[in-house]
Amino acid sequence: MTEAGVPIQGFDWDDANRRKIESRDGITVALVESVFEIGPWVRQTDHAHSAREPRFLVAGADSTGRAMIVIFTLRLRDGCLLIRPISARRMHRKEEAGYEKEA
Repeated sequence: MTEAGVPIQGFDWDDANRRKIESRDGITVALVESVFEIGPWVRQTDHAHSAREPRFLVAGADSTGRAMIVIFTLRLRDGCLLIRPISARRMHRKEEAGYEKEA
């Protein structure tokens, strides 16, 4: 994955976003990261929540094959562009049907 031609080199996790994400639905850090690694996935800008920084929504399947939505931003740390997950959840049935049509 690249952003404006710059390769994304990893993930930016801290205890707060790790706890928030792992408190839901059996979702783990590894499952969230697998959505970006496996594909296919659909990415959109999350305009409603981008007041302070650009946020994006990605819809894809995790390593178990279950459909997931991840909200994230991109952060530059020590010259590396990183994905900073903000929120993740399983897709609802209607969302999953729409994702399968687009992917």
